[in-house]
Amino acid sequence: MLKNMKKIVALLLAFLLLLGMVACGKDVEDGAETTAGTETSAPTPTPTPTPTPDTDGEGEGEGDGEGEGGGSTIQTTTTALNASTTGIKLLGGRTVATDSQINLDHSGSGIEFVLRNSGRSLAFEVISSAACRFKVFVDGELCKPISGEAFFEVNGKSLISVGSVPMGNHTVRLVRITDQAVATAQVTKVTYTGIISADTPDNNDLYIEFIGGTEAVGGEDVTSAYSYKLAEAMKADYAIVSMLTAVTGADDLSARYTKTAVKRDAAAEHGFARKADVVVIDLGALDVENADTEAFTAKYKSLVDVIRAKNGEDCKIVCVYRWNFGELGNAIQTLCRETLGGQQDGVYLCQMVVGEDLVLDATEAAEFVTTLQGVVDAAVKGIITEQELDAEESGDGLVADFNTFVPLGTKG
Repeated sequence: MLKNMKKIVALLLAFLLLLGMVACGKDVEDGAETTAGTETSAPTPTPTPTPTPDTDGEGEGEGDGEGEGGGSTIQTTTTALNASTTGIKLLGGRTVATDSQINLDHSGSGIEFVLRNSGRSLAFEVISSAACRFKVFVDGELCKPISGEAFFEVNGKSLISVGSVPMGNHTVRLVRITDQAVATAQVTKVTYTGIISADTPDNNDLYIEFIGGTEAVGGEDVTSAYSYKLAEAMKADYAIVSMLTAVTGADDLSARYTKTAVKRDAAAEHGFARKADVVVIDLGALDVENADTEAFTAKYKSLVDVIRAKNGEDCKIVCVYRWNFGELGNAIQTLCRETLGGQQDGVYLCQMVVGEDLVLDATEAAEFVTTLQGVVDAAVKGIITEQELDAEESGDGLVADFNTFVPLGTKG
């Protein structure tokens, strides 16, 4: 009996040992499959939290940082804008950067830079002494405020908030579009998510200055003015020195031309570090009928003399006159052709044709930009036209059909 019991126990132990060997064998087999790289089901990834903006509004750094709970946070950066800020191109020719700000005292003045954005908001802090209007462009596209206006109005200290800008590299431009008689303005800060490129956008090869009546279509704003449109069409840098149309009376444009921003500091001399390749002069008189033609001519010549002295003899002068100028129009033509040397000495005439209301409409403005572009291009290249040499017969200088004029050669 005892012998039989021993056999039964032995058989049970053997059976249990066999079960253990089978189970261990499966574990080893599974492990071998894993280490050998046999195809298995991929593990389910842990979800990454959606980035959230920095709630402080002003961050010290750029890029992504670790937020609480393991989530990433897009850092918001506020950069002071001044003479030390890298990567900022000054627009408008006479835009000045100081130790504390960038002054936007002229119509068309502004800034441009390249932003590597993280897909969040963009805003500027702007301060003005009176109501001024600004436009913001991202890659040439106009950004509008929530109100739907085509501009941002600033009176005092204001924040121009553009809203979200898509991720990626973008060229950003802030432009002042109004020129009130007493208003100064400055941009002091820009807030963004991402990085502003340290490389300043390149200057264009051509630099044009506009003096006088560079008014907008229907008085809308400088970005619809022929000056701004011509600069854009010719891929030129520009300066709008004065919106005045009067050269007679107390306002001496010869003296004003040498100053950077008379509304801020009447004594501040403009350094002319960058000299104009072309200066377009569009001067008349507020009261054409009663204008003193002799005084007008004398001041006009004085202004041209100063322009040449500051920019060099190679600077081209384009003198605009309008069909309704009467004796003043004749005086401008005579002055340019006879006293100032005409095209042979780099002085070109261009007639502006406007309607009976004396204000450029959209069609007239487009035609004039095309006309003026042809004249400026001819001036830069030194082209002499048949009509200039036969002024007595043609009488009108360069008119709207400039492209039909026959170039006879270049100066020299």
